[in-house]
Amino acid sequence: MGNPKFVPTAEQRKLVETLASYGVPFTEIATLVVHQKTGRPVSDFCVRQHFGDEPATGMLKANACVAQSLFEMAVGMPAQYDSNGFKIRSETQRNVAAAIVWAKARMGWRETQGLEMSGKDGKGHSGHYLEIAVEVLIR
Repeated sequence: MGNPKFVPTAEQRKLVETLASYGVPFTEIATLVVHQKTGRPVSDFCVRQHFGDEPATGMLKANACVAQSLFEMAVGMPAQYDSNGFKIRSETQRNVAAAIVWAKARMGWRETQGLEMSGKDGKGHSGHYLEIAVEVLIR
């Protein structure tokens, strides 16, 4: 006689989705998912087998939430008020660091440091390292 069949509950599905959104590994998630018939935690294989969409959905939702937060920090957001005029959300000031992170991650920007060298006449040189070294030494 094999192991009793595991059927995930809606509550377990929500738990797996939430923990996956926080980046908790499957091996640790499995310790919190209890088999209804045995009363013991399931294996990480069982989590992977029976919770196909939940981990991916959880990670996607978390990434979207962080992206929204980062975007709002980068561009700033006005305060929000309900229909009675009560403030339900404070204004978000623009944040340069958040804008830089956004530009690097989403727009492919990067920080570079370069050294530009020119010849005696102010024009570029041929690029041969030996010529550059000699030029620097005889100055």
